Amino acid sequence: MHLRACLTASLRHFEKFNMNNLVKLDHMIRQLRGMIELDKLHNFRQSDLSVRDYIARFEDLAHRCNVREHRSLTITRFVSSLSFDIRRAIISSSYGVDFVEDVFDFALKIDLTFKEIVSAKA
Repeated sequence: MHLRACLTASLRHFEKFNMNNLVKLDHMIRQLRGMIELDKLHNFRQSDLSVRDYIARFEDLAHRCNVREHRSLTITRFVSSLSFDIRRAIISSSYGVDFVEDVFDFALKIDLTFKEIVSAKA
């Protein structure tokens, strides 16, 4: 709500506050929130998240941003934000993916394989 208070104060400086300004203010707030969410999606990385948690957060951010892009761009965005080892395994494989859900499943399989390798070594 701090954002709304700041924008409201700014509008009051320029013209008399009325219903038309309130509509403009609400529109500006929605645009700003959308831009903030889109920025979060563009800068989102797997980091310490498990692949399963990363997928859930990625899907949530994409849904909140109402992303409408070709699936190949979404797949590229997803893969490029994965941890290095998983990203490298996906890129170097000959596994072709046509849908975002396919690359989600493939990333989960690679992650499971890496975990099995690590536990076998221990």
